[in-house]
Amino acid sequence: MSMPLLIGLLVAATNQSVPLTSINYDVQVKAFASQVTINQTYNNQESNDIECVYAFPINDQAAVVRFTITIDNRTLVSHFKPKAEAFQEYTDALAKGDGAYLLDQSDRSDDTFVLSVGRLPPNKTCTVSISYVGTLESVTESKMRLTIPMSLSPRYTPRTEVSSSSSVPEKYQENVPYMATLNARIKAREAIQSVTSPTHPLSVTIESLEKVALTFGAAQEPLNKDLIIEIEVKKNPLYHVQVEQTSPGSYAAMYSVVPHFESNHTVNAEIIFVVDCSGSMDEQGKIGEARRAMQIFLRSLPEGSYFNFYRFGSSFQSLFPTSTAYSTESFEKAKNYSADTSANLGGTEILEPLQKIFSEPVKPNFARQIFLLTDGQVSNTDDVIALVNANADNTRVFAFGLGDSPSHSLIDGVALAGRGKAEYIKQGEVLEEKIGRHLNRALQPAITNAAVEWKGVDNVQQVPAKLPPVFNGDRLLVFAFFSLPAGSSQPVVRFRQDDKVAGETPFSVNGINVEENGIISKLAARAMIKELETTRQRQPLFGGSLQRRGKPSTTPTIKSESEEKIDKTIMELSLKYGVLSRNVSLVAVETRPQNGSGSAGKMELREVPIQLSQPKREREAFPVMFSAGGHHGFSSGLMGMSFPQAGLGGSGSFLQTFSKARFRPSFAAAAPSLLSSVSAAMDMHEDSAIMSSNSALFGPMKTEPSRTEPSRTEPSSPLSRLLQLQQWDGSWTDAQQVAQLTNITSADLNAALGSDMTTIDDTTSTTAIAVAYIRKTFANQKAIWGSIIQKAEKYLSKKLDEPTVKTLLEKATNLAGRTRFVRWSRVTDDGFFD
Repeated sequence: MSMPLLIGLLVAATNQSVPLTSINYDVQVKAFASQVTINQTYNNQESNDIECVYAFPINDQAAVVRFTITIDNRTLVSHFKPKAEAFQEYTDALAKGDGAYLLDQSDRSDDTFVLSVGRLPPNKTCTVSISYVGTLESVTESKMRLTIPMSLSPRYTPRTEVSSSSSVPEKYQENVPYMATLNARIKAREAIQSVTSPTHPLSVTIESLEKVALTFGAAQEPLNKDLIIEIEVKKNPLYHVQVEQTSPGSYAAMYSVVPHFESNHTVNAEIIFVVDCSGSMDEQGKIGEARRAMQIFLRSLPEGSYFNFYRFGSSFQSLFPTSTAYSTESFEKAKNYSADTSANLGGTEILEPLQKIFSEPVKPNFARQIFLLTDGQVSNTDDVIALVNANADNTRVFAFGLGDSPSHSLIDGVALAGRGKAEYIKQGEVLEEKIGRHLNRALQPAITNAAVEWKGVDNVQQVPAKLPPVFNGDRLLVFAFFSLPAGSSQPVVRFRQDDKVAGETPFSVNGINVEENGIISKLAARAMIKELETTRQRQPLFGGSLQRRGKPSTTPTIKSESEEKIDKTIMELSLKYGVLSRNVSLVAVETRPQNGSGSAGKMELREVPIQLSQPKREREAFPVMFSAGGHHGFSSGLMGMSFPQAGLGGSGSFLQTFSKARFRPSFAAAAPSLLSSVSAAMDMHEDSAIMSSNSALFGPMKTEPSRTEPSRTEPSSPLSRLLQLQQWDGSWTDAQQVAQLTNITSADLNAALGSDMTTIDDTTSTTAIAVAYIRKTFANQKAIWGSIIQKAEKYLSKKLDEPTVKTLLEKATNLAGRTRFVRWSRVTDDGFFD
């Protein structure tokens, strides 16, 4: 079905105006927390009053804490009320002719919010400001990621689900007349090393070592994809406590810990890879990335494990009837199955394949773990999360959201319920690297008995009440409410793992005053609400006004006693700490002079169209604009990659670096060009410094015209081609192919070993060459190859004694060091190295 065109501020198909004219994102980041304010401006160009309804995304882990409206030079402040009461107050005000404003959480998805601007008069403008607080995702010990959802995609309704009249108003357009602007400030605890984005061009102003300001590189950006900002600092503390006082004698705390532990063995794993093959996966090269991820997954499995592949769309398929032992035969079948995977299965029915998997018993003494890859948004998110939650004791789930606007409610909810990890991969990022990182987690033991203890305090309410599995090097955030007993000595928080105290952090509450709108208390309350919401499914609520959503259900809702108790607790937390939830909304009423007729005038409903996610062909590169002390420049190329910057502090100038790397508009475009970017930056190192010193402003780097989407057989980097040659047992047998990729032959290695050592057979020497070359050349991509090389080294240890393996790898590494730059002189038209 064709989409209606937009002409100016009018939808051509209906000749109705679009009242939303602009959106501004005001972002404040401090340490591990963020506050985002969305300022939406509405203008009524019609002759009647209008009711504007707009659905937009907010991360469902965040806490919506404030909602104000500015109209006629006045500011209205909203109030938290139970959802039914808030909607009734809103619709009653409209019936009387007053202005009314309502913000509530969608009854279909926790990451979608609905703003209603009721009875906006003709020729009037109002600005609505919505503030929410959240935490930054930990990427590494020193790198954090802030994701700001800006885009919604149409939700797929499963065949078994009856369409509800209470659904969110979601009218989608390829083009809309409103765009977004950005104003952000970041304050870190330590010196900032880089601020980058894999999704948008940014202009960065460096204010000090720990502070930067950001805007979009262009004046405005469309709302067709989520915004991601990555912040890397010099170091982050392993243990950190931040406290605020919520009322006299009562406190809220956020405890950050990075656990470290040694483990030399892998788990007995049953790993199931579940891949979305719906039609939308064909966009932006996502299905091609999924195929490559399946190949990485297949080669990362250790001997003795069990595995299976599932593909789903409107129906689902599996490679084997049940999980099968990893062997030569199953390896070859899986290799062909992954190569034959296409985006040809229609819709997005996630529930059915998961039901099939969970119906199978877990193999004794094996840990079952699911890797779910999807770009979809579905309307039965609660059912999927409930199913995963019901099986969390026997199955861990890692969830990956692909593309520009996956459902955060689905991806985060599944990972939280499944006691795994959530990951998002945007266009231009390396899916394989993130898959590899999570595979390493899945194949290594996690601490399941870790605990946090609060000493010297009373009445502790902690969230999560029970810690999820703790992975080595992964930052963990824990929130708590507590009170301080009279005469208490200095309180202490302890992190325990394996019944031992791994870290002890004293903290003080002296000098901390009561904060009415403290961020930590609201984050803690939201975390508690989210934990409660995960344990039950959503029930429909009634509504009113001119909107179709929220109409009373004809089917009576029966809640259990435990559900009633959970709802009551959620409502109490929301109202006490001022946090929006599915049971509590924000409402404001603007009392207006009545017209004397005793009835309100005519009002028209206007559902604001939502911009569709970006089309397949999009901009090729995202330049980052910098300014410091009056100097401006840019770095284009990989937005997830940072370069050394000189003079961030005193001099007000710094080194600009440039990349010649070329991009293609596919999902895998930018990241494989890493070495080319580095090499180009090294070539221009000297010139860049001169340009930064002597030029006041540089324009954006020109990019080449867009190229077409890649063919179904994706070209791949040398690393991918090498990994795809590995056999199921960890060996490399194709000596000729390995020699072409590494420029090292088995004869070269045997010559380097000399006559003192017995000649090594071709498979062993080829395996040693591949291991050494990958370790030497792709050291910074260990997340991709870690498990694969570990398996190869085990293969070598079975063939040779330890001293011989050590000598063999040393000689191969020396040869790799002399040849690793030979074949990487340019980037091909497909965006990969030749």
